Amino acid sequence: MKATQEADGLCNFLQCRGNVTEDCQPAFKRCLLQWFHPSLPWLQLFPRIQGDVKLQSTHELDPQCCTALQDEWRESFRSVYHLLRSERCPFFYLCAAHFSVVFRVKGMGGVGALHALITPSTKGLRDSLAREGVQFSMPYTAHSNNLSSSTATVPTEFPMPLSPNKEKAGEISVAERQVENEDTDGQDADGHALSGSDKAAPHDWLESLGLDTKAFPTLDPNHIALQKLKAAHIDDRPESMLLITGLPNVHALFNYLLNSKTLVPNVGAHAGVPPTILSPRAFEGATLKCLKAHYSVVQKSQDKGRNSREMEHSHCVDISGPLLPNQLIQLCQLLNTTQEGNYSVTLTTHRPMVAFNCSMVGEDSHVTESDATRQGVTQETLQSLAKRGNEKMNGLGLREILCREHQYRWA
Repeated sequence: MKATQEADGLCNFLQCRGNVTEDCQPAFKRCLLQWFHPSLPWLQLFPRIQGDVKLQSTHELDPQCCTALQDEWRESFRSVYHLLRSERCPFFYLCAAHFSVVFRVKGMGGVGALHALITPSTKGLRDSLAREGVQFSMPYTAHSNNLSSSTATVPTEFPMPLSPNKEKAGEISVAERQVENEDTDGQDADGHALSGSDKAAPHDWLESLGLDTKAFPTLDPNHIALQKLKAAHIDDRPESMLLITGLPNVHALFNYLLNSKTLVPNVGAHAGVPPTILSPRAFEGATLKCLKAHYSVVQKSQDKGRNSREMEHSHCVDISGPLLPNQLIQLCQLLNTTQEGNYSVTLTTHRPMVAFNCSMVGEDSHVTESDATRQGVTQETLQSLAKRGNEKMNGLGLREILCREHQYRWA
């Protein structure tokens, strides 16, 4: 790529000129750019969830440096959130050590209100959000219309846990039989002792009102203990994803994250480092990052019949780093033009964030050109972002895109 082409791509990105007629090289450069915070070149700041890998800190930050980083991060978080609220940014990601959050404007993913998604979650996180008044639902649990995690039921869409140390899905049925067929041994789902009055309290209260306890099976103590046990088994799994909708709840989540002291780890390679923010639009304190791209030519032997083989040349571009949804859409649009509608894309989805790729309840939203201009993307890109996820992606994430004669297939 020539210096002038690289400069053109950079200028088009900074000026949000995604709909201009440009050569393929500047367009490719534009597709690789994103905004990032914080910027610490000696640390890998994505992904932040490292599973069971224990990272050792080789660059310890002194307390004053950590305080300065966190103060600057709060200002950056406020800035990008205000952009989102004013619909100047379609979405942004916040990646912490134990969970990731994506904030999205109304209409993204088929959700008709300002909303946020959190994955994976734990009972502790859900209880903490509930105490702060953040109402949420768990869309990937069966019949989950509740705003509390204690009554969620376990779904079957996601067969694999995120962590190999977590309980396997098959163990849930064993636990169910134990709770259904045996007494709870005087303990609740958290292991605390239950007195006889605590067990019978809901039934006694109903009887005092002259109501039949059989008409309210959900108040049965054994049923409550079973539901709590089920909720504990979905921790750190894709189906534990939380959906927070509406400005009051999203703003309450913003305040919770802004003031939470648990977002910044105290040990490990990221000790004292605030969460990573990724955004397609510039915000206060953001650093412009370019994903790394490596070009190569791969030779493959192709059978032509009658003992003859022919060498086929495939041109490959490896892109490393966090590829945002708008970047993937723009790259596919570019390849569709330059490769005459014949190409394939292989993707590696960050496992803890696979739930973001799955379908949501809602309908595809219609976007206008003014919406796209205000949010700094093309109307075609924004329209693709406004579509609800495909149900076939549940539990898998997007792994491959195959385009043949401008017709798409994916897996």
